[in-house]
Amino acid sequence: MSSTVQGSLSSHRQRPSRAASRAGVGQASVLPPGPSSTLRGAPGAPANRERSAQEPRRIPPPYDGTVTTVTLIGRDGCHLCDVARGVIDHVLADLPDDQADAVTVEELSIQDDPALSELWWEKIPV
Repeated sequence: MSSTVQGSLSSHRQRPSRAASRAGVGQASVLPPGPSSTLRGAPGAPANRERSAQEPRRIPPPYDGTVTTVTLIGRDGCHLCDVARGVIDHVLADLPDDQADAVTVEELSIQDDPALSELWWEKIPV
């Protein structure tokens, strides 16, 4: 995984191993929107969401080599920024290696950029 870190939020982080991510209890799970992300028993959820023989399987499109940049805007001492960083690491650990390697994680600090501070200071706790 290539990682671009700007500002003073953190140093280079290694992506956790898949085994380490799967061993964690109570970690956040991120699901894509759609029928599979509807919890059984939730208001508005179908009573029985079994796939019928006629219903096609949801197959993700093949990886096309696109590079994605995830930007985390935060500040030192922000506990929710640490949680967000953990979620990003968890999601990257669950991706196939070729897809995870195509994701660049960029961290920006509102403490280092007056324009970012003006835009985001009310949205970042602490």
